[in-house]
Amino acid sequence: MGMPALGDEIKVEATLLAPTRPRISGLDWGARELFFEREGNSARMVPLVKIRGRFHRAGWTLMAGSQVLTLDANENFQINVEQISEITRVVVLALGPRGEVETERVLVSCAPDIWRYLKDPTARTPHLLSITAGLGATFLSYSENPRNVRLQEFALTPKAGATYPLIRGVLDVGGSLYFNVLSLSHTPASLNSATFLGINGRVGYTLPLTWAGATWKVMGGWYIWTMRTAGRFYGVDLL
Repeated sequence: MGMPALGDEIKVEATLLAPTRPRISGLDWGARELFFEREGNSARMVPLVKIRGRFHRAGWTLMAGSQVLTLDANENFQINVEQISEITRVVVLALGPRGEVETERVLVSCAPDIWRYLKDPTARTPHLLSITAGLGATFLSYSENPRNVRLQEFALTPKAGATYPLIRGVLDVGGSLYFNVLSLSHTPASLNSATFLGINGRVGYTLPLTWAGATWKVMGGWYIWTMRTAGRFYGVDLL
């Protein structure tokens, strides 16, 4: 789902959860939409949930918080609720002609990815495919018996990785690749330098819990690791 430009009115997955019981007689809930409204002359954009409904009860007044709701000719009304969290509570009062009071509480929920955007509206929409790349220096230490090989090497190593969500926020796949393309120095000088190559692939499942303020994930996968040397005096094949 692409995110809107600030100030645009959009339809999103704003869900009205089951109201508390007892219900207000004659009150029916309708469509929900999420949109943004500028706060006064400031640059702050306030995320609001626009809730529509119908109230059919002669002589009664409907309120949301301290706001008296205005009914149109068809007894329809609209409530604008600031979305202050992923799930926001709305309290509605119905006042009768003899001082009767009825209360109904509902919860308005928006999709988790929309709420993450609302907390930081300047953030860019994450692409489905995430690719990273880098270049760095790597220290390598390799030993081998029975040839009594002991190699230490500094090398220039490019790295790349990619992640793709199969089910956003639940299941994803990823992989990474690295290899040292240039030996900067190695000891002993009597040995030829080595080139190492590693390829990793994995599947990750995001656990439905948050602990210590972090999201936790279980991953499993496979890897390929190999090396090449001039003359093939030492080294290993694919692992």
